[in-house]
Amino acid sequence: MAMDPQCKNMKTALLVFGLPRFCQEFNTQLDKLQNSEIEWIVAIWKNYPPEVMFGENLWRNKLNTPTWENTVTDNDSAREYLEARMPEGHVLRHVELVDWNDFPNIMISDYPNRISCEPKNFFRQHWMLKICDMIRQMYGPYDLVMRSRGDTGIARPVLLDQIHQQLINDPKRIVIASNHRQCDFNDLFTIGLPDTMSTYCNVVEEVNHYNLDLGVPLNPELMVTTILKSHGIHWGDDGYLATIRTMGQHLDNNGFVPDFGIWN
Repeated sequence: MAMDPQCKNMKTALLVFGLPRFCQEFNTQLDKLQNSEIEWIVAIWKNYPPEVMFGENLWRNKLNTPTWENTVTDNDSAREYLEARMPEGHVLRHVELVDWNDFPNIMISDYPNRISCEPKNFFRQHWMLKICDMIRQMYGPYDLVMRSRGDTGIARPVLLDQIHQQLINDPKRIVIASNHRQCDFNDLFTIGLPDTMSTYCNVVEEVNHYNLDLGVPLNPELMVTTILKSHGIHWGDDGYLATIRTMGQHLDNNGFVPDFGIWN
């Protein structure tokens, strides 16, 4: 789809981070991002130990993209891999492999008051989100920032120019998916103005205060929504439906192998 000439100067930073889980479903998201230039900021774990990440659920290793794991060894090969598969008109502004051992374990404390949360996984995820946004701030400027995932799709077009105009009038608002919500929140993708998204991406720095000092249970959605609301950040129902791992094969042990499509 051709871009509206009035949108040619608009730029959106797409933050992709964490484990390498690029699959065909991701393309259904990328195809829906319209009326803005898209620049990717990518930070992916390297040399991660599966037994630490997944414990007994080793079937989750099948969610990682095999071709990435077999061919990507450094930042240069990661760039080559992504640029060969990105949609036309998208730009890979930055890609970086982050050493698993660089994570500051000192951030994690003892959390007796927690609900359905493995602290090390929660902290690693949000620390990587913070790192990705810090890298983003070296580039730009951007009109919008979008946090995303490589295993997530979106069901209808996302008109980024219209979202930008709405958020200019309501800067503390973010756009999230309307489905798969817990605590009225869904983190499969998030769109906001740069300053608001920087607050969102920095949540990890406030978790210990909210849990240990204020008594907020360490539940991922509850913790994130509590911190965001304390900063005046809010969201509504914008009618965007997210999909996650719906394209692929279900295994007998309740596992799943995605359709990796062009990413394999």
